[in-house]
Amino acid sequence: MTSDDSDTYDLLVIGGGAAGYFTAIQCASAHVDNVANVDTPAKRAKIGILEATGKTLTKVKISGGGRCNVTHNQFVPKVVAGHYPRGHKELLGPLTKFGPRETIAWFEHHGVNLVAEPDGRMFPDTNRSETIVTCLETQIAKHHIDRITLTMVQQITPLESGFCLKTRQGKEYRCRYLCLATGGSPAGHKLAEDLGLTLVPPVPSLFTFQVDDPLLHQRAGIALGPPFTPSLTLSVKSDELTNKPLRQFHQVGTVLITHWGLSGPGVLKLSAFAARELFAADYQALLTINWLHPQSFQEIYQKITQLKPSLGKKQITNVNPFPFARSFWDLILAKQQIPTHKNLADLSHDEITRIVQGLTQDRFLVSGKGVFKEEFVTAGGVSCDEINFKTMATKKLPRLYCVGEVVNIDGVTGGFNFQNAWTSGYLAGSDLGRMLGKSED
Repeated sequence: MTSDDSDTYDLLVIGGGAAGYFTAIQCASAHVDNVANVDTPAKRAKIGILEATGKTLTKVKISGGGRCNVTHNQFVPKVVAGHYPRGHKELLGPLTKFGPRETIAWFEHHGVNLVAEPDGRMFPDTNRSETIVTCLETQIAKHHIDRITLTMVQQITPLESGFCLKTRQGKEYRCRYLCLATGGSPAGHKLAEDLGLTLVPPVPSLFTFQVDDPLLHQRAGIALGPPFTPSLTLSVKSDELTNKPLRQFHQVGTVLITHWGLSGPGVLKLSAFAARELFAADYQALLTINWLHPQSFQEIYQKITQLKPSLGKKQITNVNPFPFARSFWDLILAKQQIPTHKNLADLSHDEITRIVQGLTQDRFLVSGKGVFKEEFVTAGGVSCDEINFKTMATKKLPRLYCVGEVVNIDGVTGGFNFQNAWTSGYLAGSDLGRMLGKSED
């Protein structure tokens, strides 16, 4: 079977997500800058995006509760890179070329104003993900980039001057350059492996913690955050024989109590940094929380005892000296087995100590993982050692590029995974546009 000219491209991108779109758009834009009279159809780069499903930009549409957390309001590359459990070293250079500042400027140039929330997350000022989708789709149309959906690539054969792609539907495509932007898809990982690239086995990242605690579940919906932001320490055990921690992980962030356990930014960040260790431990771990971080055990103990002269005649359940929901204060008392009818003045040293321990050293056994559906991310993918991070081209096959989550890079929640898509897409697209502007042998 041979391909006619309609199935031959300068660049094919496999994957219709944020990284794939941005690579194609940047390639077309860079090609315009490198070739004279590029608006002439004969000189225009022929670029296509192949998407296995019937829809493109699905994560963009649902991210941030349908608002799309585009990036983060942080402009120091080293600080931004620190939000990537895997890939922080490799991203340092790329983020100096196209980081959040450049992302904000790019969208602003294309008619989308991004605004920052107090926690640093940045959304379109419309608060609608459709604004981002429309912006990207407009650029796809402007540059005459083909979108080919319901097309599952099953086999890629490297050629002397490009690649031959065969789809599940039996169709064949040829291209001079190829970009894998398949995210955490197992099918994309298989394509990468078949091309000889080393793959780091993927495991889930960004997930909630299952905690079997009926008392906790009864308080579902309570969020614990500023003015005191919980400090979390996760101890993952290596095996049942040694019972020694494989490693400890620390994060600070808001925690949300759910019907199945714990969620919120603090938990999600922990899950990302401990993703591989938790997978190896079958998601069994010990979580210790200081609900009143940065206050210490001694400071909290002193505050409670100092209330005795003024509030000593009140029942402890009615004291609640911290900015908690009443039901959460009752949870602390119940877990520490403090009689709620007791007056504050009648509490013993041991009882106050137990209350303070519950506030600053609360412990939970993590028994499994949930899924943070809006931001489902995997840790793993094409090894960073395979990639030239100046261009995102692979070292083994210089005409093959990998962008976004298909590479073993993942960020915590807050816009960092999308930023990786924009950064890697920009680098790949810029280099591809330059390469396509050169005359081919």
